[in-house]
This record gives sequence, structure tokens and C-alpha cells, in this order.
Amino acid sequence: LLRRSDAVVKENTRRREVESELTTLNASLEQTIAQRTADLQNIVAGLESFNRNVSHDLRGSLGGIAGLARAADDALQRDDSAVARRLLPLIAKQASQSADLVSALLTLARVGDHHINKTATDLKALSEDVIANVALGVPEQNLPRFIVGELPRVHADANLLRPALTNLISNAVKFCGYRPDGCVELLASADARETVIQVRDNGVGFRHDCAPALFEPFVRLHGPEFGGHGIGLSIVRRAIERQGGRVWAEAAPEKGANFFFALPNQIDDTRRASTSGD
Repeated sequence: LLRRSDAVVKENTRRREVESELTTLNASLEQTIAQRTADLQNIVAGLESFNRNVSHDLRGSLGGIAGLARAADDALQRDDSAVARRLLPLIAKQASQSADLVSALLTLARVGDHHINKTATDLKALSEDVIANVALGVPEQNLPRFIVGELPRVHADANLLRPALTNLISNAVKFCGYRPDGCVELLASADARETVIQVRDNGVGFRHDCAPALFEPFVRLHGPEFGGHGIGLSIVRRAIERQGGRVWAEAAPEKGANFFFALPNQIDDTRRASTSGD
């Protein structure tokens, strides 16, 4: 009877322990499900906002093209070619803006779908090539001075680095090219864990508390005089984060802007892969 009583006590204790573990597990699962549900809701809300912004921008440009084209057609029917000639450049500008937006969206999609292929990449050579390409599309009077520091080789995907650098450098040129002393600098620093690349300009800058929002699609802090659709920095963030990196910005109004991105060094990738394998 004593042995049986001890066995019953042990069995009851074991069952209470199992019940406690199940309760804890259920609570954990409920918390995980709630978090995943919230994440999905945020994703859906973000996609809806993204679609609204795309639709708004494209509808505005296409509506403008349609309206100007009708006005030009009416002018030609009245044999008023002077008005038509004035309207045609406006139509071309609206069409170009729409094409730029579609091109930026396609780049954003390609960056998201790109298969990662990290290799030893000469960051200095890549940066100088990007600068040369950016300079081709900028009037000489709006072209700032470029300073390229000692940039190292990085373990990265060059096909993702190129659009990231292109957008950062183009942004810097856009916001400091109006100054006679406009200057864009590319600098780098590194430690055992990561390499940090900095793109610095002496342009209009922005409030520091606005920096995190800049990397969201369609966020623009400046007026139409600087142009753009607010997609470029989203491309930068996606291109860098897909390689395991991170992006951030620092600035102050009328004191220029500093954009940074950090890429993990190869030793970190190896250690991460080893840890995952264990």
C-alpha cells in the first residue's frame, strides 16, 4: 500500500508538471500567434498604403498627360500651333515622371527578388563607376565636387550595392548641387564585425527626428523643387538589409546629411552559418 501510495503521488506530481508545461506552451503559442497576426496586419496595412500611394502618383501624372494632350489637340484644331508647342514639353515631362516612378518601383521589386551572391567587391572601383554614371545625367553647373576616401573591399553582392550607392549618391547630388561649393564625400570605417560606408553631403539637410521615416516608400521631406518620388531610399534599405546589413541617417537643417550603411564582414557570415548548422 505504501509503495502504491508513493507511486500515485509521483504520478500526480508528474501530471501536474506536464499540465504546467502544457499551460506555458499554450500561452507561448498564443503569444506567438498574436504577434504573427499583428505582423501580418502591419504588412497588409503597409501594402495597402503602398498601393494607394502608387495609384495616387500614377493617376496624377496620367491625368495630367491626358488633360494636356486634350488641350494640345484643341489648340491644333484651332490652328493654334504656338499653344500646342508650349504644351508638348509639359506632356513629355509628365510622361517622364511616370516612367521614372515605374522604373523605381521595378528596381525596388528586383532588389527584393534578387538572388544573393556575395563576393569580394572593390567598393572604391564600384563607387567611382557609379559617380561617373550619375554625373552623366546632371548639368555641369549642378555637379558637386566628389571626394572618395579609402574604400575597402567588402564581402557583398555588387548587383545590390550598385542601386544602393546610385540612389545615395544621386540624392546627395540633388540636395547639394545647387550650392557653388557643393560636395559629396564617400568614407568608410571597419571593425571586426562590420564595415560602415558613409555618404556625406553639405546640402539642405533635414531634421534628425525625421531620419527613420526617410527609408519608407514615398516619404519626402522637401518640396517639389527637388523632385523625386520617395522610392530611392527604400531601395537602399532593401538592398542593404537583404545582405544582412543595416542603414541609418544623421542630419540637421542646412547642415548637410550623412547616410550610412553597414555590411557584415565575411567572418561574421561564416560564424553565423556555423552557428545555424550547430
